[in-house]
Amino acid sequence: MMGYIKYYIKPFCFAILIFLLIFGLFKYSMTPNGYKIQSWNVVSDLENAIGRNNLGSEFYKVTKKPATIIISSSVDAGHLLSLKEGSTKYLYLPQIDNSYFAVYIDGKQIGTLGFKDKRTGHFWYQPVIFELPESFSNIRLEISGIYEIGIDFGAYIIDSSQLPKYNVLLFLTNSLLHITIGLALTIAIILYAISKNLVPEKKRAYLYLGLGSFLGSIWMFDLVGFPSLGSQTTFLLFRKIFLSSAYFGLSAFITGFSNIYFERKTNSDKIFALLTFVTALALTFPTTSYVFKNFTNVASLVLSLTAIYILLRSFKIYSNILFGFITFFATCVVYDAVVVMFSFNLKLMSNYGIAAIFAGFAYSVVFEYKEMFVKVTLTHMKSITDELTGAYNRGVLPEITTSKNDTFVYIDLDNLKDINDIYGHDVGDEVLKLLVENIKSHLRSTDLIIRMGGDEFLVILKDCTKDKANEIFERLSLTFMTNHPLHPTFSYGILTFEKSFSETLKNVDMLMYKMKESKKIENLNDNEE
Repeated sequence: MMGYIKYYIKPFCFAILIFLLIFGLFKYSMTPNGYKIQSWNVVSDLENAIGRNNLGSEFYKVTKKPATIIISSSVDAGHLLSLKEGSTKYLYLPQIDNSYFAVYIDGKQIGTLGFKDKRTGHFWYQPVIFELPESFSNIRLEISGIYEIGIDFGAYIIDSSQLPKYNVLLFLTNSLLHITIGLALTIAIILYAISKNLVPEKKRAYLYLGLGSFLGSIWMFDLVGFPSLGSQTTFLLFRKIFLSSAYFGLSAFITGFSNIYFERKTNSDKIFALLTFVTALALTFPTTSYVFKNFTNVASLVLSLTAIYILLRSFKIYSNILFGFITFFATCVVYDAVVVMFSFNLKLMSNYGIAAIFAGFAYSVVFEYKEMFVKVTLTHMKSITDELTGAYNRGVLPEITTSKNDTFVYIDLDNLKDINDIYGHDVGDEVLKLLVENIKSHLRSTDLIIRMGGDEFLVILKDCTKDKANEIFERLSLTFMTNHPLHPTFSYGILTFEKSFSETLKNVDMLMYKMKESKKIENLNDNEE
């Protein structure tokens, strides 16, 4: 047990630190050094959505039907003395819940979000900023919502020195979101492509994982700001599709996980997969936005319990790095569930958890296929390598590409049969290995040596002239002969690449035999003398 704890404690702690870092960045970017508007007066609330005349700096309300409110606040010039003198001022809202939003300064409109005549979009995740005039006394906001209205983290008047905080928050909630959506879709495609070449059991698992990634990307579209989604009915339909995709995707994740990464399958895997699947189905049924919104609290609890279960089940998976990704995912989901269920005024972070899962899968796929590639490469190298000498064998010939600048050298060891007969095959093998070692010591990494059979070898010198090749092998023949007590020799032919590989090989082989025959004639003449 202690061994498992030691193995997983580092990625666990690292995941928690990353979570705290992101949380800290949110905290930093949503609390700028500026003037925070402390209260709002309700100017108009025809649908009685808020039910109060005075609001604090932050508020949030789930409405039973689409509603629009108008709120205002007076700003005393003395309140802005803390801002940098002469600097441009901005109205900064880290997060608002709305489908349409308009800002009025002293009765003049300075900016909007969404369409005024079609208030069926959503901007409840995006930070917003508006440039303010040099002097003003009143800020009025018009906020419309389908089933929720609010200023979650207050409204600030800031100067240009605080813009980096806005940019950090914009990056965290916008750019990273788009990157994650792209990553999720890419992983889904990769997993689908990989599954085609796997055995049936693994194929199903990878298809489930790919489906989970695809559905996860659909869920994250819920966080993208849309100016309009058609009618209110269409808007609610899209929201149901986005949210239910998260649970359908998680159900697919669990199924895929249990088939690949868990050491043994249990009925609990099926139960939690079914639970999230049923939750996804239930999310599609409620008819009113109010009921739908409140039902998501129950769904958040299911998501939290499922994330904890995945974390506990992942305690004994083969990769502690993947465990770190899962830990971060579970931490983000549980955190968000607590925030939603208890209505804490905190930023949600589940999308980062989902991104971690995608990154974990990407790592797992790369890791698994790296190992597979190494195994395939080793097997392939073994199949094209001569076991005795370490040179390539004839199996490599179809893979060789040559050019007119390459030079072929065909080599035949002289009198190998006599060496084997007199001294034994072990000595003959030693001479063959020595020959290859000597040749390799004179070659570049781009050159090739291939054992064609028995005592015959082909050397291909890339981008090498015939004269240079002659120089190399004249020197090599001398060093080879002196490196062994028997003073072995070899014959060779040298030829620059001709019309084709086969023709060059045929002609260079003939040149080698010419040298071999000339040596025999010389030996006969020497013996006669």
